[in-house]
Amino acid sequence: MKKPVLPCLFLFAASLAMAADQPIFANNDPTPIAVDPGYETLPWADEGDLQALASQGSIEVWTRQADAGRAKAAAIAAQYWLQQVPANPDNCAKAIEWFTKAEKLGSNEAPAWLGHLYRRFDCPQRNVKVALEWLRKAVPLMSYGAARDLSEILADASAPEHDAMLAYAYGRVAAESGEFTADDPESPGRLAGLEQGLDARQKKAATDLSDKLLADIGKRRAALKAAPREEKLKPTASGAGWSVGVVAFDDLRECAANTANNCKGVRRAAYFNASNQGAEYLRCKFALDHRDFGLDSKATNERETLLPPRATRRLFAGRVGETDGSQDLRVTCTPLTGLAANVTNNKCKVTTTGVPSVADFYPPGSKRRNEEGRVVLNIWMDQKEGNPALVELKETSGFNELDRAGVKMGSYMAFRGDCDQGYTAVAISFRLAD
Repeated sequence: MKKPVLPCLFLFAASLAMAADQPIFANNDPTPIAVDPGYETLPWADEGDLQALASQGSIEVWTRQADAGRAKAAAIAAQYWLQQVPANPDNCAKAIEWFTKAEKLGSNEAPAWLGHLYRRFDCPQRNVKVALEWLRKAVPLMSYGAARDLSEILADASAPEHDAMLAYAYGRVAAESGEFTADDPESPGRLAGLEQGLDARQKKAATDLSDKLLADIGKRRAALKAAPREEKLKPTASGAGWSVGVVAFDDLRECAANTANNCKGVRRAAYFNASNQGAEYLRCKFALDHRDFGLDSKATNERETLLPPRATRRLFAGRVGETDGSQDLRVTCTPLTGLAANVTNNKCKVTTTGVPSVADFYPPGSKRRNEEGRVVLNIWMDQKEGNPALVELKETSGFNELDRAGVKMGSYMAFRGDCDQGYTAVAISFRLAD
């Protein structure tokens, strides 16, 4: 019988001993990089949106944000009503209304959904001619599914919309992304049959059209693939020997994907740029206030860390809504006398005295996805014995959930040292063993 899958813990504190001249808490948090969206329609899901969808009264949230001009909010409101169509076909009208508003606000996903709605047999508004118009608009926006739908509609010889040349053109676009899957025995033959039914002139026109559409899609995909540009936000703060600014990135490409250059209400990934000009480590606490677009709700993102002497760090502040000015940023920094000298001289290291079971922290989702990895943590103590005062990710496992689990586990670990301030680095390996 195969043994159950159990996680194992390995600590590498000794092998991770800091070099004498290597500062602690010196790494920057990674900023968004170029990511190929592949064949996905953007924008990607915002965690804040997903959380709000699970709460009561969420439709009011999206309505207010959409009325204030956020395209994604209008699309989410439309999705809400789309989900209600099976229970009441009259909700088709509401879904169409909100997707139409979303499209006017620049939503890149709205045209494909409008094409879907106008094709539905359970929608009183069913109109295949209108559906075709929306689906044609959706294809250049990276909707290969819309290309597949167009090909299927136009290939039907019994339908008034029949157009074999266009059916072949859109079929070629759909085939580029694998929309005609290998487990669909009819699709390759359907596309080949459409091609055989065309004369040379029709085939050239279809090929030219599909090549142009694929080129347009390729350009859009390349633009969305690029790393988002850095945006400097207004809040700043400074004190004796230190300064802090805030930058942000459209990490989910909600703004970049918008067809009307409408960035209203886009939440961004924000970072503190913190600089220490002094000779001692600083223990700093940051608080950034921000507001949800179109709503009265406010939130505060907080972060605490150490700043090495004469260094600048970029630290993830979380995803934020709207900020106005310096009043939204509050920072306190306190010098840690003697820590810099101890780190330089490799003194005051702490050792572990208590390690919880990694099984209690291994994320279920990571286990389901067979994710394994090694998380390296920075540890700082403000007492001789006990739990850490600060735990930070030093090296990633490559998986966000495992990183978060490692940091959480580190906060439950116990350490002991000979100094009032101690530090070390530990590694936790999340492994699935047979």
